Amino acid sequence: MKITAVFLLFNFGGGEIFLILVAAIMLFGSKRVPEIARGLGKGIREVRNATNDIKREIQKGINEAETQVEQATGEVEKPTEEVNQIVGAVTRKRTQPESSESEGNMADDNQSTKINQDPQ
Repeated sequence: MKITAVFLLFNFGGGEIFLILVAAIMLFGSKRVPEIARGLGKGIREVRNATNDIKREIQKGINEAETQVEQATGEVEKPTEEVNQIVGAVTRKRTQPESSESEGNMADDNQSTKINQDPQ
């Protein structure tokens, strides 16, 4: 089944495969064809194992990089939270006097409208 998958990759049909097998038997003889096929199978297995090893190494590197990024993000978030707490406390202190000033302005506006309304 795996051999047919390889042949499908190159888009070989049944007739082409038959002609290749006949040519291989004529060139190498019926006794050497199984040895050649065994050697090709071992070579393909070695290539597959090598590619799997490369994939594992790449995935391992990606996982390590993600771990380092998460650690760095955590180290950056801690000071950011501390700064936000400090800025929040300073902002709250500053906004309280501003709100009382605006309330005073609104009271002044209300008194001026009352004064304007009294003479009528």
